[in-house]
Amino acid sequence: AFLSILRELAAYVKQFHTTGVVWNPNGNDAESAALALKSEPATSGSAASAVPPPPPLPTAAQLEQLGAPSKAGGDESTRGALFADLNKGSDITSGLRKVDRDQMTHKNPSLRAAGSVKAGASDKPAQPPAGQPAARPKRMVLENDKWVVENYGTEHLTIEATRTKQTVYMYNCNGTTLDIKNKLTGIAIDSCQKCGVVFDTLVAQCEIVNCKSVQVQTRETVPSILIDRTDGAHVFLSAAARDQTQITTAKASEVNVSFPYETERPEDDNFVEQPVPEQFQTVVKAGKLLTTVLEHTG
Repeated sequence: AFLSILRELAAYVKQFHTTGVVWNPNGNDAESAALALKSEPATSGSAASAVPPPPPLPTAAQLEQLGAPSKAGGDESTRGALFADLNKGSDITSGLRKVDRDQMTHKNPSLRAAGSVKAGASDKPAQPPAGQPAARPKRMVLENDKWVVENYGTEHLTIEATRTKQTVYMYNCNGTTLDIKNKLTGIAIDSCQKCGVVFDTLVAQCEIVNCKSVQVQTRETVPSILIDRTDGAHVFLSAAARDQTQITTAKASEVNVSFPYETERPEDDNFVEQPVPEQFQTVVKAGKLLTTVLEHTG
């Protein structure tokens, strides 16, 4: 309301006193002018009407009426009551009702159970946080002669091949263990992390592509194992596959191969773990490149 009064007063000054208070540069001092006005006879009506006097200043009641807020601007009485309550200070909480111990939810588990909100039938499913991709559905299905295993987590899965022509494609799994029984053509492991695959016999090869920290084990034989663009792979070969399996690596690191090692004393037989070389040395000889494994000795 006080701001409204100032705004109305400013509008009044702009309308009736546009140039401010006007002083006569050739006039006398204030005391002489006051005495002259008292001794000056009353002027005629025509002369007095030449320069009309300024309108009177509005009274305080009129200014309050002009600056009163409208109904759309809010209820002044409600606002005044709010400020009055705030000015009470520490006495503002004197009107609160005291809650008994039997009405406190943190002291009565039954009240917490009764006041819990249950999900209704119309509730929408929880959405993933912004920027995080939605979880893909798990899928393990046989499509013609191809087993497809996708989007599994830390679970143990088993596949029993019924035909030799069948293959297995494992994609986007994390921490999954897959046990494949019986003889089949091939296995492809793509974009998986911390997974383990155990199988009996393969006719073609086992491929590991775009993976991290995977393990592959054969119970019988596998002709070829291909490891491409993979960081961390451990291959376990059986006694039958040790001398027959070819392992090909490309853009792979931390690849180890374990196989049984036979000695003259059967009680000393054990699995041996060997790393696949990652450093190579290339030289030019007779117009051709000759590449050998770089060995560190000493």
